[in-house]
Amino acid sequence: MIAFLPFFLAPGYLAGYGLNLFHFRDAGWTERMLLSVTLSTAISPIAATLIGRYLSLRVACVFFAAITVAALVVAIRDARRQRGGRFSREMKIGGAIFAGWMVIAIASLVDLQFGTRLYMPMAAFDQCLRAALAAAALRTGVPPANPFFYPGHFVPMRYYYYWNVLCALPARMFGLTPRVSALAGVVWSGFALAALIPLYLKHFCEETVALGRKSLLGIALLAVTGLDLIPTIVYFLAQRTILADMEWWDGVQVTSWLDSLLWVPHHVAGLVACFIGFLVLWVVPRNSSQRERMQAAVIAGLAFASAAGLSVYVTFTFAIFLVIWTLVLLRSHLYPEVLMFAVTGIVTIVVSLGYLHDLRQPGYGGTFATFYVRALETVENFGDNHIPWQWLEDIFLALMLPVHYVVELGFFALVGFAQVRKYWRRQGPLLKWEWAAICICGVSLLVGSFLMSTTGNNDLGYRSILLAQFILLLWAVPTVYRWRAKGRRGSWRLACQVFLWVGVAGVLYQLIELRAFTILLDRSSYVDEAPWLPHSDDIGSDVYRARAGFEMLNRKLPQDAVIQVNPTNPAYDVNIYYARQQSVAGLRNCGTPFGGDPFACEPIQRKILEAFNGRNAYRTEDANQLCTDLGIDVLIAERSDRMWAIKRSWVWSGETLVENPYMRAVACGKRRAEVAAGFRR
Repeated sequence: MIAFLPFFLAPGYLAGYGLNLFHFRDAGWTERMLLSVTLSTAISPIAATLIGRYLSLRVACVFFAAITVAALVVAIRDARRQRGGRFSREMKIGGAIFAGWMVIAIASLVDLQFGTRLYMPMAAFDQCLRAALAAAALRTGVPPANPFFYPGHFVPMRYYYYWNVLCALPARMFGLTPRVSALAGVVWSGFALAALIPLYLKHFCEETVALGRKSLLGIALLAVTGLDLIPTIVYFLAQRTILADMEWWDGVQVTSWLDSLLWVPHHVAGLVACFIGFLVLWVVPRNSSQRERMQAAVIAGLAFASAAGLSVYVTFTFAIFLVIWTLVLLRSHLYPEVLMFAVTGIVTIVVSLGYLHDLRQPGYGGTFATFYVRALETVENFGDNHIPWQWLEDIFLALMLPVHYVVELGFFALVGFAQVRKYWRRQGPLLKWEWAAICICGVSLLVGSFLMSTTGNNDLGYRSILLAQFILLLWAVPTVYRWRAKGRRGSWRLACQVFLWVGVAGVLYQLIELRAFTILLDRSSYVDEAPWLPHSDDIGSDVYRARAGFEMLNRKLPQDAVIQVNPTNPAYDVNIYYARQQSVAGLRNCGTPFGGDPFACEPIQRKILEAFNGRNAYRTEDANQLCTDLGIDVLIAERSDRMWAIKRSWVWSGETLVENPYMRAVACGKRRAEVAAGFRR
């Protein structure tokens, strides 16, 4: 986590101070730190990828080191000029919250080891991809090569790689493993999200009374989710099964903040980049000079460019809002602001030209998005079974959307209904920020309710709702703050409090569930299936053996070595979580959603599968020929592979590098003698 200071603190501090964004030079140290983290989240990803693409990752590390030194010099000089002050009660509580988040993140993400049994965190289901992609960025630069596809040459990734490049830089600068670096990035993503809340309360929502307390309330509300705990309990009572993640009871989840941070921190970072970029434009006064407007436009353009490479789904949704808001400004004849937004768009496109080129590369998947109506699974099943016409079913599902959001958003759904009612009944006009908040929330809900992505998971539906979740959280802050005031407690307030505490209980359950699931899988029958983990009665021992084997390979194999496991083995998490090398076909379909031609993958994968799951013995000479043809240096068999059971196969007769009851790594191909000699040294 300390290794991320040059990337998540220093750039934002220097930019804020140099351009005096948000009156940075006059702000207190607390606000400066909040601005530094959020501005760094907006600037660092695009800076790292641009420098890495056109120069090298080494130059990028030097750049960020220089930025850190400069920021430190400026901070020390300012600290001498300013008088020291006492820490307020709110600052102490805020510090405790941030420290608590560090402890929670570490406890949720590290491996737990008991003797010779090892238990991965449940979030490794997604974090294994981040670890592999960060390792690819270290090996191949920007854009990183797809670590799961090597048809004789590197295949560049086409999207989602800004976060992985950013996580690769601390690993390169300080000699960390990419896996640990990627996990540490989760902590800073949480810091950035929490820091965004006080900034929006002050500069967007125009909160001036008790801002410190309201900021703490807003950050605390990140620990509230919907009513997911109730259907989770019902599911357990009906099926006697504990799900791997509480969110999985619903196929179109509205993800809790905790879950989003632990599983997909790059989407949260993309959200922060979008919102801080918009806030930079928002706070520019009408009487500002053209120079000040252009400076804000450049910073906002960099922020939106970062967001596009961090989360294309969040940025797509926010871009729709930006277009609508620009039209609103145009209709209001605010031409200087329209020009500022236009320049922002130009800057975003110019600095994203390389990334836009990458997006056009071939890869597995259909259209970006298609129409559908979001619905709870039980409601959708009812419509499929009882409504004969699709158009009528869509209308039915649309009418049931409020039920879906009440369950998934819980307390925040009640806050949203109350806010709409408040605005509807108001006699005077709404404030500018209120219109903007309504627009963001509306666009987010429309996209999330009626569009879905077609790349396997409905990531567009999951992540576009993050925008609405953030606005609802801002609206909830004054609601909860007013509960402190004396007065009659009505049924609405009671319902809000019940929903809030159910949401808190849901997050606490989710926190325990995500950490304990793999342990329960090894010790209990009351858990759902987990095909992505080894299949045995002693999963903890298998994971321990797998990590030990891959760590030895990581230490002794050449950096450019190519390894190959069974690409269709469903227990892929362990392999890509602990390995750091390139694979020819590391996943089913060679991971071509990240980049690469799926039609080129199919014949290669078919050849490889014959070596692992063929009906007849695949001998050492056959394995060597396969490795020579495909450029493989090490074949890795696992106990579940069919060839493991055939004693005459390459698994048992080749040049063994690593062997234990779970896995055997065998040198093969042109470099087998060189690789084997490296292991013996």
